[in-house]
Amino acid sequence: FRLDEPWDSEHNLPLSKQLPAVYSAPNTQTPPGTTVMQAVVGDDIGLRPLEKTSFRDFLDGLSNSILVMQVDPDAAVIWSKPEDLEIDMDNPMEHLGNAERGGFHVLMGDGAVRFMTDSVDVDLLKKLLTRAGKEVVNFP
Repeated sequence: FRLDEPWDSEHNLPLSKQLPAVYSAPNTQTPPGTTVMQAVVGDDIGLRPLEKTSFRDFLDGLSNSILVMQVDPDAAVIWSKPEDLEIDMDNPMEHLGNAERGGFHVLMGDGAVRFMTDSVDVDLLKKLLTRAGKEVVNFP
């Protein structure tokens, strides 16, 4: 994969159909080359789009900030395409909760992988999505 070329260049596009194991979800059926593992990207959540986000930008703490989410199969994207799920903070559970039986996996900023149940408290999820909301989080 040539990082100095667009994801859909003549060299990279054929590789887009070969999903690296790190992006796979064994219990999820998606079209070849697609992934349900998506980065959380936004002005106030996860990583900033198109600009550097450093550890010190996570005022809520890396262990209280979701960086990657396992989305529903209907929201899968081509693994190499720079496209991520747009999260509606008024309805953050949209496209979540059907990836695995009973919920979905998230990757926290500190590297921990956690399973969120599909009945997760929406206010808690919103707090975990923001990077600098300065909310108090009681995350079991």
